[in-house]
Amino acid sequence: MERTWTSRRIQSSIPNDSDFRGLGSVLLVALLAGCSSSGSPGPSGGSGGGASTVATTGGSTSQTPVGGGTSAAGAVATGGNSTTGGTVALGGSIQPSGGSTATAGTIAGGGGSTRVTGGSPATGGFSATGGANGGTAATGGSATTGGIAGSTAVTGGTLGGNTAPRTGGVTVAGGTTAAGGTSARGGSAATGGARVGGTSGSGGTGASGGSTGTGGTGVSPGDGGTPSTCGTGTTPAANPFGCTFAWGVNGNPTSYLQFASAWAGYNIKADGTFPANGFDSGNWLKSFASTTAVPAYYAYILGYYGHANGLQDGNVNPGGPNLTNGMGPLLLGVLNAACPQGTICDQNLMVKAYAWYAAQTYAAYKKPVIWLLEGDFIQYSVEGSTSGLSYAQLGQLAAQIALAIKCNDPPAVVAENYSTWISSSQLNSYIGEMNTAMAALGTSYDMIWTTGKGTSANAGGSETWAALHTLTGKPILVDESFGLSAAGDSWANQTAATINARIAGGVVAANITTATPSYLQTNVTTTLAPAALNTTCF
Repeated sequence: MERTWTSRRIQSSIPNDSDFRGLGSVLLVALLAGCSSSGSPGPSGGSGGGASTVATTGGSTSQTPVGGGTSAAGAVATGGNSTTGGTVALGGSIQPSGGSTATAGTIAGGGGSTRVTGGSPATGGFSATGGANGGTAATGGSATTGGIAGSTAVTGGTLGGNTAPRTGGVTVAGGTTAAGGTSARGGSAATGGARVGGTSGSGGTGASGGSTGTGGTGVSPGDGGTPSTCGTGTTPAANPFGCTFAWGVNGNPTSYLQFASAWAGYNIKADGTFPANGFDSGNWLKSFASTTAVPAYYAYILGYYGHANGLQDGNVNPGGPNLTNGMGPLLLGVLNAACPQGTICDQNLMVKAYAWYAAQTYAAYKKPVIWLLEGDFIQYSVEGSTSGLSYAQLGQLAAQIALAIKCNDPPAVVAENYSTWISSSQLNSYIGEMNTAMAALGTSYDMIWTTGKGTSANAGGSETWAALHTLTGKPILVDESFGLSAAGDSWANQTAATINARIAGGVVAANITTATPSYLQTNVTTTLAPAALNTTCF
């Protein structure tokens, strides 16, 4: 099967990552409390954990398992003595190793309910964040008031893949307020490291005297049918361009354009992990810091993984081995070994790779990034080959990737691909199963992207722009393809009436991915300026 476009990537400098290991510190506690510690070439085709906890009493624990950095630190001040303690535990930045789960620490301060006399209320406690990229950060700490030893706050643990922390558990309150003495102040917050499948931990806020902790434990990662509790994964992202049409190019941001795109994930290795210092978009994202432009990834991690394993794009090697006939067995085999047989879950190594990349993205850039996912994604299904994924499995993979991105890069805008070579019935099955899987996980995608001509009401295949928009309910971003299949510009050289007709069909942005036309700046700042075109909010 021949794919409809070829691609190239924009090489960006790769920032250095650091690998830190935290040091634990032991805090003294007053009176009756004890003291202990525990332990590119771009693609040539395409269109377009359960959580574990570590209890510490008056000390800190720092762990760095394979595949992630875990730091659990904290101290509980009990009684009236003044204590200052706790050191910053910095988790390692570890590249994914194909499924290892980092374990974030939770803080348990004191034990039981102890009556303290002869001192003033102890204020402080400690907030620890066990950073793990693979779920969400575990936050916790303890607050003591007037000799209460055992008011412990813990939120979640660390979870692999796409699930978020839960709160709840046991609240212990007791003791009496001590008089006299000085307030104890806890140690500093720990910051966790990074691994496949989650976001970096961030320091919590210090507990204040008198507050009662609420405990909680993590839950096991979800599979293809387990709803998510990741708050950022359940809320659809708004159109990043508001109600105005957007123009973009493939490359660096430009002052007169609303977005710019680049290829992402091209240095993934054959084992599904990224090399040391392997986040290839950091410097490119920094170039947006002083602009209003929106970054857009051509996220082709599955495709690049296939390339690393000898699978070319379908139009480069149509007789195979290629992505079309070779990726299905990998996605359901070695990549999915940690999941129930036949079900794509959040432990699939490609899902974890996306989670890792999303975490690095959010660490570098806190504003929206558009993720233009996997051109010709449908080729990995039975429409590509008999060894491909079923539509249900393809939908699970799409949903798990979307959730992994949204849980680790909260402002992300996720765009799924429409391949123009499929039929209407195939499109209906593709979108239908994707929507079913998204709903099962409690997540969503936010846009559709494809390749097409601005001069036509047809979306490049069997669908019109309006029909594609109606079927998906999503705004559409269009490009002009890449490489050998790149078409001449048919968007930025049109009249306002033509572009307004495309807007009426649901198109909200056009990426001019051909060689930048000499007239581009003039046209998109005058007759085709966003302000001169119709609103995209309809």
